[in-house]
Formats: sequence, structure tokens, C-alpha cells
Amino acid sequence: MVVNLIAILNEKGRDGRGFEKVHVELPKKVVEACQVNQIKRLLHVSALNSGAPNSSHYLRTKGEGENIVHAATDLQVTSFKPSVIFGEDDEFFNRFIKLLRLTYVFPLACPGAKFAPVWVDDVVNAMINSIDNPRHFGKRYNLCGPKVYTLQQLVEYAAKLAKLPRLIFPLGNRLSYLQAAVFERVPTKPLSLDNYRSLQIDSVCSENHLSDLGVTPHTIEFVMPQYFTTITPRAQYTRYREQARR
Repeated sequence: MVVNLIAILNEKGRDGRGFEKVHVELPKKVVEACQVNQIKRLLHVSALNSGAPNSSHYLRTKGEGENIVHAATDLQVTSFKPSVIFGEDDEFFNRFIKLLRLTYVFPLACPGAKFAPVWVDDVVNAMINSIDNPRHFGKRYNLCGPKVYTLQQLVEYAAKLAKLPRLIFPLGNRLSYLQAAVFERVPTKPLSLDNYRSLQIDSVCSENHLSDLGVTPHTIEFVMPQYFTTITPRAQYTRYREQARR
């Protein structure tokens, strides 16, 4: 079995070729490698809204890669299309917390964009539950958490988790576009025009397939506080023991 998790949120350039290389060309190579080595099972992580018309390079290429792996008739493919994934050391909450530490007034682009964040453990369990069950072969599953939030609500929650009293200043559409145009020229690309285009489509599930995969989704309020609480050595030991038993 092969699991393809590789993806990027931003590319070095701005013409889509970086996304093409990772999201389209790589899945082709994965399929070819499976065929050469006679591997029949492939789990492929795509993205919610992948292939949406007139969308970002990110979503367009995610859709192309997804179609490529499903076109391989000699493979048993299941693809997973999550909303934003959260968890310990994630690239969502932790990225915003790093940015929030830099300023007391935080200008936020696309504050009304909607997400249904899904816990990484729920995604992993959904993938595990699909491995040996033929009814999941050839399927494409949308994966969302149980609640929908605006981006502003999520950033405010990130500030609360990190105990950072900050003023989140929501930007209108024109200023959001301008911020993305400026920030994509910063080396770390905290925001790009491609991100801006992705944010024009709400990352929420019209139909959440986690239940079809035997998983009950968890909220960010249930999961995230444990990662921002001071843990005693004894509590840490207990946590490690519980993880080892899984």
C-alpha cells in the first residue's frame, strides 16, 4: 500500500508551475511506481474544493492530481478531501500564533472565509478504516469537523489559546487582495494571491463523509486546549502511556 500526503500551500514563483510539479506530476509518478512494483492500494490526500472552476492554482492542481490517481484502473484508490487540518504542531493555528506574536494589531485578510477544521487524528483514523474495505475503493471523501467558523473566529481563538491579547482588524476585499499581493513577495509568503483565491471558496462540506468511515469528528475546542496547557511530568507520563496503548 502507498499513501500520498505530499502537498504545498505556496510555490516559489507565481505561475502555477510549482503546484503542477507537486500536485500533478508527482501523483503521476506515484501511480507509475505502484504499477511497476505491483502495488494495488493507494490512499491519496487531496483537498476540499479540489478542481473547483476558476479557482487558485492550488485547488486546480489538487483536482488534476486527484483525477490522475483515480484514472488508474489497475489501482484501488481512495482519496480524502479535508478542510483545513488542525492538531499539535499544525501549520494553521501555530502559523497564526507566530504572526500574532509580532504585532498587537493584526490586519486579517478574508476574515469572512469559512472553514470546518478537521482534527488530524480523525483524518488518520478515517484513512485507516478505509484500507481493507472494498466499499471504499474508488471513492472520494470530503472530511470536515463538526463546526463551521469564519477565519476571523479561528484567528481570535488562536490568540486566546496562546494568551495573546490582540486586536484582530478585519480587512475588506480590496485591502485583502492588496495585502496578499504584498505578502507574497515576502520570503516566507505568509499570504499569497493564490491563497487569496483559495479563500474565495468556503472550505466547508456539503456532505461530510467521516461518519461513512466510522469516525465521529472532534471540535477544535475539545482538542486544542490540551496542547496549550502546562503539563506536569506525571501527566505527561500518563499521556505517553495512553498513546502507546492505541
